[in-house]
Amino acid sequence: MRIRFLPTLTAVCLGMAFFFTPALHAQLLDFDDFESYAVGSGIAGQGSWDTWDGAAGVDSDVVDTYNSTPGGDRCIELTPNDDVVRLFGGLTSGAFSFTSNVYIPAGQQGDYYFILMNTYDGSGSGYDWSGQIHMSDGTGLVSGDNVSGGGGTFTDTPIVYDAWTEVRVDVDLDANLYQAFFNGNQIVVNGTWFGAGGQQAMECLDLYNTGNPGIFYYDDVQISCVGACGCLPFDAFNCNIDCTTNDVTMDWTSFLNVPGGYADGIQVLRNGVVLDTLPGDATTYDDLNAPLGLNVYELIGDCGGGSTTTAMCSVACTGGPCPPPIAGDECCDAFPAVSGANAFNLEPMTDSPDPVVGLNCTGTFLGGFFSDMWFTYTADTNSFLRISTCNTIDTDLAIYESSGACGTKIDVACNGDSCGVSSDLNFSCTAGTTYIVRLGSWDDPQAGAILTGDLIIEELCDFGLTGVIGVVDCGTGDVALSWNPAGFSNYDIIRDGVVLASSLPFGTTSYNDVAAPPGPHTYEIVGNCTTQGTSVVTEVNVNVQGGGGYSDVIIVGETPSGIDSAAALQTALEAMGLVVDVLPGGPGDLACLTDDSLERIWYMGGTYPNARAMTAADGVALLIAQSAGKHLYVEGGDIWGFDPATDFNSIDGIADGVADGADNYLIMDGLDSGYGLDLSDLQDIAYNQDQVAALDWTDEIQPGTLDSLGPNSALVWEPDGQIFGVGIGAGVYYNTDSGGKVLSQSWEFGGFGGDQNDLAMRYVGALGGVPSGEPVFKRGDKNMDGSFNIADEIYLLAALFSGGAQCLCPDSCDENDDGSVNIADAIFGLAALFSGGASPPDPGPNSCGEDPTADSLPTCEYTGAC
Repeated sequence: MRIRFLPTLTAVCLGMAFFFTPALHAQLLDFDDFESYAVGSGIAGQGSWDTWDGAAGVDSDVVDTYNSTPGGDRCIELTPNDDVVRLFGGLTSGAFSFTSNVYIPAGQQGDYYFILMNTYDGSGSGYDWSGQIHMSDGTGLVSGDNVSGGGGTFTDTPIVYDAWTEVRVDVDLDANLYQAFFNGNQIVVNGTWFGAGGQQAMECLDLYNTGNPGIFYYDDVQISCVGACGCLPFDAFNCNIDCTTNDVTMDWTSFLNVPGGYADGIQVLRNGVVLDTLPGDATTYDDLNAPLGLNVYELIGDCGGGSTTTAMCSVACTGGPCPPPIAGDECCDAFPAVSGANAFNLEPMTDSPDPVVGLNCTGTFLGGFFSDMWFTYTADTNSFLRISTCNTIDTDLAIYESSGACGTKIDVACNGDSCGVSSDLNFSCTAGTTYIVRLGSWDDPQAGAILTGDLIIEELCDFGLTGVIGVVDCGTGDVALSWNPAGFSNYDIIRDGVVLASSLPFGTTSYNDVAAPPGPHTYEIVGNCTTQGTSVVTEVNVNVQGGGGYSDVIIVGETPSGIDSAAALQTALEAMGLVVDVLPGGPGDLACLTDDSLERIWYMGGTYPNARAMTAADGVALLIAQSAGKHLYVEGGDIWGFDPATDFNSIDGIADGVADGADNYLIMDGLDSGYGLDLSDLQDIAYNQDQVAALDWTDEIQPGTLDSLGPNSALVWEPDGQIFGVGIGAGVYYNTDSGGKVLSQSWEFGGFGGDQNDLAMRYVGALGGVPSGEPVFKRGDKNMDGSFNIADEIYLLAALFSGGAQCLCPDSCDENDDGSVNIADAIFGLAALFSGGASPPDPGPNSCGEDPTADSLPTCEYTGAC
């Protein structure tokens, strides 16, 4: 936006240079014949012309209908209600002559004016008229109107129609007098130039056509200095500001129409400090990156001999021209908005030069911010700020943060159509921060378009929590909670009803629960709004595995009743020296099933009526874990014949079309899979159902060849007597082509009537662990009481030399692991116990494990506690 300032005056008159008809001994100062303007263009904004108060719809066009300039073909046409002005400043002393040619066609009913003003600020106030020539078709006369209220003689003269006729006004500012002429006839003699409320100055020429039907034309407008002109002033001094860089550009014209201009140059000052001295005929200057705030610029033209003239302008380097003609039209004069409804009217607003915001508003249909209006809002609280034009017109909305200067705006948020075609956005705000709001029309508004509505601003402390998640660190057991930014005053964190943290400050978006206890937890993130006295609670459920380092995890989906299958499996696995984690829920509840240390996943789904159906998330989790090389064991009475299928069904090696089963799975026989898991020596084993009276509904499963990991699946358990049918049983081992192996059974491990430790050892061997049948023991625990002490050495010496019981687990007695049992083992053990000797080799005396070295000792039958 452009701002015009008058030399030596603070008032502003928007307009162009006027043309003066030189009198005798006159010096021509300015002349406009309109020949340089395009035919059909409006005169406002060209040269030094503007419309009255910058109003729309009253501009005059350049036409080639008539012309009074020798060799030219253009003039300006004033139709009804046209009102254009040409301002000139610095004329506060001396004598001047103003002339123009006017053409009035005959046969009209109009009223036409040529007006000179001593005061005009172009902002809707601050006017004072000096001389006015009125041409009336109604009377056919031209009159000099006494508009200053002073003395003088005023007469009439006939209008000259259909011919160019001169209008001239001679002004002596020092004598406070003026003379007026039409067609050479004087119609004002010694008129008073200014009266009460006026000033000794000449600021504006106004050409005006009333609303009566009639058109007239002006050409060859000029101004001349009469007599001793002195150091002639600047004509116009324009200051413009770049909203994004704070660069101020200046341009000016001068009435000193002589070669070289001002003899001793032109000085440019900002806030009283000289910026530069320019040649006397310079007309522009740029002040790059001007300081923020109000800057007053001054031009001093030096004519030599101590004679100078001055022009001034003031700009606020706040990202836009200041002050704008309409409050709220530019950033620098934004309306202060309040919480609640703020009325807006875009109709009188102009398009701001600020670029469209740089934020990513993709998908919101952001437009061009036409006829935009500016607001400011200072947040009262640390909260969530919602700004909306919902239920109004098709709008664009942008929010900036600023330190107080529009030129340093920082993009915060923007929106096009989030509420129908209206705009709606919200963002986290900080108490005391001032936000700049830019509201515009999505499209260039058409005539008659509705451009009004309410801008709603709300500080929503309890806007709500979104994006709440809890992530488990598989190595440490830490739970990382996080959520999207929200506007709450502070936050509390609660785990299973126990407060972990309170009054976490505004802006908090995360919390870390270090080494959370293993198992399922319900976390509550409580957002507190202190100003409103309200709170919002959002829950997230997290199942924590025990901080890593586990070789096996048992996932307990069943509700244990008569038989606790998970507890039975845990006992058997730990007897082998395995590190076991036990967690309730389903595989889909756990985040660490691909942890590096984990080898096997055991899912205990249970049997009717205490079973847990596998979910889609469970199936996906098992599929991912298996592809990561984790071996799977899955048991459940209804997983294949009753519950909905999941992704697990594509990797279980079981054929589709499984029967739901019945209550007759009571005696079981093992089979050799042919793929490493051989249970054929386990025959006529009793199976103890969890709920005999209620039916376990053991699914009748059989191997399939169409699953995604190859055809190598085999039956490993069937009911005694093949009562399900040939090739149909209750357990399938899938020797997969890739990833982990899969063992599935439709009965519960805890109901196995044979040696559960032995069965678990075989299962582990088939699922990537100790080879099936390989015993585990504690080296040095010779008497198998579960401990290592002097009693073990006495036991061995008695066995060797005094007829004591022999070692049932020779590997336990082979204390130095040399493949034999003799006196050297007793000596080795005594040294380890009493004289600082080496501890027994792996698996050592403290935990069970297999023998890492091959030997020819008899099979170990270790019965001690692991």
